[in-house]
Amino acid sequence: MSTRTTDIGMPSRGGTAGVPALQDGSAQTKKDFTSDQEVRWCPGCGDYAVLAAVQGFLPDLGLRRENIVFVSGIGCSSRFPYYLDTYGMHSIHGRAPAIATGLATAREDLSVWVVTGDGDALSIGGNHLIHAMRRNVNLTILLFNNKIYGLTKGQYSPTSEVGAVTKSTPAGSVDHPFNPVSLALSRRGQLRGPHDGLRPQAPHGGPAPGRGAPRHGPGGDLPELPDLQRRCLPAAQGPRRGDRPPGPPARRRAGAHRRR
Repeated sequence: MSTRTTDIGMPSRGGTAGVPALQDGSAQTKKDFTSDQEVRWCPGCGDYAVLAAVQGFLPDLGLRRENIVFVSGIGCSSRFPYYLDTYGMHSIHGRAPAIATGLATAREDLSVWVVTGDGDALSIGGNHLIHAMRRNVNLTILLFNNKIYGLTKGQYSPTSEVGAVTKSTPAGSVDHPFNPVSLALSRRGQLRGPHDGLRPQAPHGGPAPGRGAPRHGPGGDLPELPDLQRRCLPAAQGPRRGDRPPGPPARRRAGAHRRR
């Protein structure tokens, strides 16, 4: 018995085939993709290296900034769209792949990126991530994987190792972690990883993920999900007084040094 199929008008082109390119003779630099917002991550965070790499290779794509969109969820990594001078959306917890799916399927003229973390993507957003890959949506998903909930002060995440001692697992985690590589491959996704997000060059020490953008999507290739592994420094250092991320020392009150 044969199965009948119907053309429902899904995008036929993948990668950046439908995205307007710069006019001949035009050129962009890293500065063109750097916003005027203050970057606010903890000192030494690997997110700085990833941001610098992304800002550095976006000009190489030769696409108009107006046709590049970054969609993020919730977490430290999800501040990313603020720091890029492109279109962007800081969405809700775990739902960035769902929002980006609607955008990518409705607008073939956009290069759509998702920025998410291990908690955002693999816990509350797990199903959205899996089905975005299953549907072969034309996306590049940057997974910032630090194996901890950094923004909420250090609880264990879906990628924390067995035995990991965190705020929510003081006796050590008994759960086996997700392997994002295996998860993506099982859902037909193309995953470059794991990659070291602390290296100063491209986030994973090889070709920058953006250069793979033309290969993914409905054109027959697969959604791309670089697994950018980094370390959350405050979580790695253990609890701190007041549970605040490290920063500059507090200033003394005026006159506090005077003798009474």
